Amino acid sequence: MLARYRAPRNLLGLGRVVHVGEVVSASLQKQTFRVALAQDAPFAEFEGPFSCTRPTPKIGDEVACVFHENILGRHPEPWEPREIRKLTPANRDRVLEGLRKTWRV
Repeated sequence: MLARYRAPRNLLGLGRVVHVGEVVSASLQKQTFRVALAQDAPFAEFEGPFSCTRPTPKIGDEVACVFHENILGRHPEPWEPREIRKLTPANRDRVLEGLRKTWRV
């Protein structure tokens, strides 16, 4: 009950795209992805509708994912997917810093 009175946490995870699913909403740019996360994440794999911008990640791409803590109980999972971004050697630091700043991670 007390969880509803605190601000939900955000989590930034790094991983690789394992599966690219259907587009959930073209207007909101949401698509289903299954991501295998690095060892330091609280879960090994996650599948859900992420908001993504161009370039859209493909299978095998390294990505950064932002998750929002589910404190309102809309679904049984403890985390909700928010945003996914493709990482390349050229943009890696810039993308990670931008996500940290935007989502206050």
